[in-house]
Amino acid sequence: MRKLALGAMLFFALLLAGCDVSSMTTLPEFSEPYIGLYECTALTLGGEDLLPRFEKLRLELQKEDFVLTFRPRSGEEGAVKGSYSVSPEGDEATFRIRLAGRDYVRTCRREKGAIYIDENVGGRLLHAEFRFP
Repeated sequence: MRKLALGAMLFFALLLAGCDVSSMTTLPEFSEPYIGLYECTALTLGGEDLLPRFEKLRLELQKEDFVLTFRPRSGEEGAVKGSYSVSPEGDEATFRIRLAGRDYVRTCRREKGAIYIDENVGGRLLHAEFRFP
């Protein structure tokens, strides 16, 4: 009974203080469930499977930055770094990188814990899927 009364008092205190619930962040923004290490589970270019060409292909989302690390089967490990943001609904991730003095921004779909990248490269569709392992 005491907890119920305390909860009611807190609720009314927030209500009377003019707390605007609509201006609070959404649960995905607050909890950031998308932060972590994603493994590439699909990589195609024009229908050709490119994933076997890589020993490692990972996307790590940190607080505001990302790192895409890759190691081709016949080469050295490399990385691309940049920043990203996730939509308030959590259904899109926008990535930003700077290469050779130019800024690149791409928005990708997020769905069920996966990030889907679809990009036209030389007239062919590059499709990549990154998922939590």
